[in-house]
Amino acid sequence: MPKATPVFSGNIIQSNTFISSSTLITNAYTNNSIGKVTSTFTIRDDNSNVLVNLDLPNKSFNLSKDCDLKLGNISIRTFLERIEQRLEILHINPELESQWDELKELGDRYRQLEKELLEKNKVWDILKKT
Repeated sequence: MPKATPVFSGNIIQSNTFISSSTLITNAYTNNSIGKVTSTFTIRDDNSNVLVNLDLPNKSFNLSKDCDLKLGNISIRTFLERIEQRLEILHINPELESQWDELKELGDRYRQLEKELLEKNKVWDILKKT
């Protein structure tokens, strides 16, 4: 079984690599400079692309853009996409804004109006409490 060498800061205390038909899972325990034992788990595909990274010390769980998380039969990716569509959440496209002045101006106006409305909401929240 091939052994992968993960890159970590600190001294590697233990490193395990497991290979299934399509994934490479690396589990490494490290001892950092302050003597705290940390643990990181990484799952990669056959091309060594990171699919999942679980960083316990930083309380971080990252999935690649091609992965999905499911609770029962519910796709979190699909659920969030539907929420964005229903709420009509806009995603800024900086590259397109740099090419089209009109789009940049509209984006700037939108961001300014959003800022003003958030401030108004704060004032209303304060007034409601009094």
